[in-house]
Amino acid sequence: HFFVLYCALLTAVCKMPPSHFIFDMDGLLINSEELYTKATEIFLKPYGKTFPMTLKTRIMGLKSSESATVIVRELGLPLPVEEYIKKNTAIQDTLWPTTQLMPGVEMLLQYARRQGIPAAVATSSMRDALVRKTSHLGAHFAQFQAIVRGRSEERRVSKEGRSR
Repeated sequence: HFFVLYCALLTAVCKMPPSHFIFDMDGLLINSEELYTKATEIFLKPYGKTFPMTLKTRIMGLKSSESATVIVRELGLPLPVEEYIKKNTAIQDTLWPTTQLMPGVEMLLQYARRQGIPAAVATSSMRDALVRKTSHLGAHFAQFQAIVRGRSEERRVSKEGRSR
């Protein structure tokens, strides 16, 4: 309900409805952030370690290799970063089929479709990770007109507006 109310408020204040929606994927469209946390907690348990919120907030937004380096170093884990990444990724892969849409997303997508408002996803997830996280949510993700990945081939636009 929040998103629909937000759109109504935006329309009232700006005197025009939104023309497009562009969503970040992780943590906004799907509950992947909680699954990243769960995977890390599962990994750390045999080492007798926990994943404190202070550490989690420090690594949010970092590339996986950077966050892995911080976790291994800060928690004093007795393994190389590459091994941590490999093992934690394997745990994540078992959890991705359980990702769910965040509350309100389905309603917002229905609203956008009814109003004819195009919607897109922007994510820094690599293609294979995107597929693992969302393949079981295909009907929902099929509603997006575009999915742009951070590692997608990018076109740069000059100041004159021409692609280079």
